[in-house]
Amino acid sequence: MNNKNKEWLQGDKKEINYHLEQYKNPKEYSTYLITLIEKLGIIKTNYNIIDLGCGAGANLFFLAKKYPSSKFYGLDINPFYIKIAKSKSLKNQEFKVADITKLNKLKLKPDLILSIQTLSWMPDIKKPLKEILSMNSKFVLITSLFYDGPVETKIKIKDFSRNMGEINYRESFYNIYSISRLKEFIKKYNYDIFFMEPFEIGIDLPKPLEKGMGTYTIKVENHQRLQVSGPLLMPWYTIVLMKKNMEIDKNE
Repeated sequence: MNNKNKEWLQGDKKEINYHLEQYKNPKEYSTYLITLIEKLGIIKTNYNIIDLGCGAGANLFFLAKKYPSSKFYGLDINPFYIKIAKSKSLKNQEFKVADITKLNKLKLKPDLILSIQTLSWMPDIKKPLKEILSMNSKFVLITSLFYDGPVETKIKIKDFSRNMGEINYRESFYNIYSISRLKEFIKKYNYDIFFMEPFEIGIDLPKPLEKGMGTYTIKVENHQRLQVSGPLLMPWYTIVLMKKNMEIDKNE
């Protein structure tokens, strides 16, 4: 991956603890994800599921536990997180160090691809999305920052509350992509949007004491909670793509 400060290969104590804590106390989105996948019926018996940018594997762990007859593959560029994931893996799980911008080298034929909170942290969406869609999976579930209109933002932040070792700040992207442009792009690969909704968190999250990047919530007049990280509004969406001309039986 062409990233000069190698942020995906590093991790401080805060980030490591976040991944480990996820196994003990699943985050709000993890619970939402499992419920949503069950409602949509997009995991069947003997399905192959790939999680791209799986981190330490907690989301995949809970899914693998719920669907023991399917096979789950976790891919991440950080070998330290893959080591953690392997130490906690179930029989129907495999983990591998891999770059999601070079998926053509993998000999996997997925039925469902997961990309959870990954694409907005890439320099651009097109290259990784092209790799993902070229795998011809039946379904692709994406969680990322999106705007429902013909506008995109490319945001690069420096978080000086995080010391990453080689440099005294964490530098990363927080890009917000256009849903309308996503729809146009996926047509080239014979995909349609099967499901889409914004993720509205159900709990209050306090603002980090160090005031660095890290999600917290602000309540507005209609009691909706806006998610914010540092100075940025976080418009999370969950979008499920489905290969065209494919029917789904939720009762299977």
